[in-house]
Amino acid sequence: VSGSESTGNLTAAKTYTITCTGAGGSATDSVTVNPQAAPAPTVDLKLNGQDGTVTISYNTAGTLSWTSANATACTASVDWSGGKAISGSESTGNLTSSKTYTITCTGAGGTAIDTVYASVQSPAPTVDIKANNSDGPVTIAYNTAATLSWTSANATACTASGDWSGGKAISGSESTGNLT
Repeated sequence: VSGSESTGNLTAAKTYTITCTGAGGSATDSVTVNPQAAPAPTVDLKLNGQDGTVTISYNTAGTLSWTSANATACTASVDWSGGKAISGSESTGNLTSSKTYTITCTGAGGTAIDTVYASVQSPAPTVDIKANNSDGPVTIAYNTAATLSWTSANATACTASGDWSGGKAISGSESTGNLT
């Protein structure tokens, strides 16, 4: 006739009604229990301890680190992938192009997403030109030719100037013609 009982863990509103009867009739009462909504998950993804767009030197690695709260699972996407721990860190590996890293964490209260961008600085181009396989100045006999040779790295185009002109290959060699 009197007592208590647990509802068990609630994830949605429930209404409990009880009816008691006796010699004089019956009585009914109800109570509604509204559990608070599950807290929304949060996640914070950083690259080298920074949010947003982070500049990384060419061919170097960065460290991704993330923390989440109220989450039960996290998944990486875009330029990394797979299930991830609720909190953790890992290396990007050496980067030679810009990358985007996104992590999505889910929990009873929904989904949280965070993204960081690795902006990779392109290496500066270099070029080395030689005459007759030597860095200058080079002395040659009157009315003879020298061979110019050049190599470059991280370049997309080369243009000659001074006593020669025009577009040149990224690496190559060419005669000066006889010099007087």
